[in-house]
Amino acid sequence: MAEWYYALEGNRQGPFEDAAFRQMVRRGEVPPHGLVWNEAMPDWLPASEVPGLLTAAPMGIPAVGRSVAVQPAIPLTYATPPNPGFQAMSPGIWSIPKLAEDSGPFLKVAGSFRGPRGNWTGPVFASPMAFYLLKVTRQQQSPVGGLIGILIAAAAGKTDDIRTCKVSELSPIVAVQLDPKGKRKDFDVIVLPMAAARSLQYGKISSILHVSVGPDKFGLVTSIFGKAKRRQFLTDNGWSLNQDLIPTIGQIHGDGLNRPFGEKPRRAMSPIIKMAMIVFGVIVIMVIIAAFASKK
Repeated sequence: MAEWYYALEGNRQGPFEDAAFRQMVRRGEVPPHGLVWNEAMPDWLPASEVPGLLTAAPMGIPAVGRSVAVQPAIPLTYATPPNPGFQAMSPGIWSIPKLAEDSGPFLKVAGSFRGPRGNWTGPVFASPMAFYLLKVTRQQQSPVGGLIGILIAAAAGKTDDIRTCKVSELSPIVAVQLDPKGKRKDFDVIVLPMAAARSLQYGKISSILHVSVGPDKFGLVTSIFGKAKRRQFLTDNGWSLNQDLIPTIGQIHGDGLNRPFGEKPRRAMSPIIKMAMIVFGVIVIMVIIAAFASKK
């Protein structure tokens, strides 16, 4: 029998004997979007396009206390070109059944959030299918205040390019929740699907809802007021709080995820540059004032 190879995120693995490889597919170790090849095939193809290969659904266990349908793994794209010979993947958000047509109901659960690489101001909405985090303004965090604090935060801060898609790539119903005036179509959004969550922790006193998806943890900064309403909305719409969950799909966010190759991420002006421009402006004004004063 032919020996199989497969590629995921640009990394090729194999060869695998036919029987062992099909077992890997049935266990979900080779996702439907993973590129596969054997000597009988003219080119690499996604596993889902090879006749007879995905005859059995990947094994999956529903999370405790709720029923979660087993869904295929999520196709990912990359901010850099894949290795030669490998095709670029399709946008992840469109590969999740029904997510691209999420019709709610929706509830705004936070006005800011903490991500793995930075804190952001922006609305966070929840639906029975996902959390949607809009990245509007990055918050500079530093234990030191004033100009020194800004400079320290700018020097120590990491570039935060974590995203799933743009507002304009969401369903119209979701987009209008995040951007009712239609002025933020090119802003980045992080989508955290329910089926990808590992845990949702909401403390008895804390007003921060911690959502773990893949290797990342997000803190949705809510208000202590209305906490009961938000908890009720989440539980009424299938979210299981304060327990470990077994995800049935992969995360669909990452660094530069789904950006076409060559597209530059949105970058806010560096605080250092801002401060330098302010200082330069003050100096110019002072020179002009001094010049006028010397003529009198």
